[in-house]
Amino acid sequence: MRSVLLTTSVVFIVLGITTSPVWGDKTPTGVSYMLHENWGGMWSDAEKSSYNYEDDNMCWASAAANVLEWTGWGRVGGMTNTDAMFKYFQDHWTDQGGLMIFGWEWWFTGNHGSSGWSGWSQVDVAGGGFHPSINYGGVQHYNSTDAGAMTAIDTYLRSGYGTSIGVYGPGGHAITVWGLTHEAGDATAYNGLYVTDSDDHKYYYNAPDRLRYYEVEEHDGKWYLQSFYGSNSWYVGFVSALAPAPPAAGDLDGDRDVDVEDINLLAAILRGEEISAASATFDLNNDGQVDKSDMDTLVLDILKTAYGDANLDGTVNIADYANLKNHWGELTGWNEGDFSGDGRVGIADYVLLKNSFGADNTASTSVPEPSTSILIALLAPLMLRRRSRKPRKRVEMNGDQF
Repeated sequence: MRSVLLTTSVVFIVLGITTSPVWGDKTPTGVSYMLHENWGGMWSDAEKSSYNYEDDNMCWASAAANVLEWTGWGRVGGMTNTDAMFKYFQDHWTDQGGLMIFGWEWWFTGNHGSSGWSGWSQVDVAGGGFHPSINYGGVQHYNSTDAGAMTAIDTYLRSGYGTSIGVYGPGGHAITVWGLTHEAGDATAYNGLYVTDSDDHKYYYNAPDRLRYYEVEEHDGKWYLQSFYGSNSWYVGFVSALAPAPPAAGDLDGDRDVDVEDINLLAAILRGEEISAASATFDLNNDGQVDKSDMDTLVLDILKTAYGDANLDGTVNIADYANLKNHWGELTGWNEGDFSGDGRVGIADYVLLKNSFGADNTASTSVPEPSTSILIALLAPLMLRRRSRKPRKRVEMNGDQF
């Protein structure tokens, strides 16, 4: 049924826009509902570029990549952001129009329903198939009725789905929807949409990410974007959405990233500063209790790094030491040097950094550890700073003050 629906109307193919300036950016009116504000994460904006001749018609892939990043399904094969996911589509598909649902289908299964369709983007380099055990039909949703487009967007956003739309009229284009507005007294009286668009800065060498707001108006059963590329003739057609992936192990704050904020949250729980420590979410090693071993699991097994890696780049080196040094004695978190999780940067954190100094989880070969004398030399200024806070008589020994 899906194939019949899509092939019987050429309007559903989405291409890229090559002319006219972007307008939009109206002042939002009414009540706003934002996907990321209610469900976590952050909006994203994969952009085409002026120097790339393989992305002109791949707005659908950009929108697909934005949704893949937000839902978490795109974080595979070392890809962590929408730009990398968009690039993956460019490297594996021809530069032609398409639809997000077929891109997602291929991402999940390695196959897509538009295979062999004339004029549609086709896979020219094998790839995809990242989630073969997932029932793709159970996580993707779409609406193809023009009159129900805004209702579908509203339903998908409030369900916590990453949502994208095809817009048609003067041409075909795809954009990602991150929120909507409606009248305060009527949740079905829609005023506008918050979107990101791959084409709005495509002629910039380094296109900026930008969230835009467009007003919408309903006429004759269609919802029209106002001042979209200088026209009021673009209407919202095909609406497609993806349900989010299950939370990743270690994503304790639910923002769809496993990062320093999760380390700091677990550290606060272990210090007794949070009341949710009993939650199974924080029992990362499934031993029935939340304790220091869960921090080991988060740092060593999930993030695959070491104590002392302040910037979480996979290595423990001088850059991490600098973070610790600059925040010595302060009440702060992991990225400033609190590796012990006691809430303050001090000698315990230095010892952890010293024991891991030289560790490199990004390389295939080990990195020799520095000599103890070098590390002691690094520590000396910290101890001087710490002791200088207490006024007392100073003596000099070999030029050093104590």
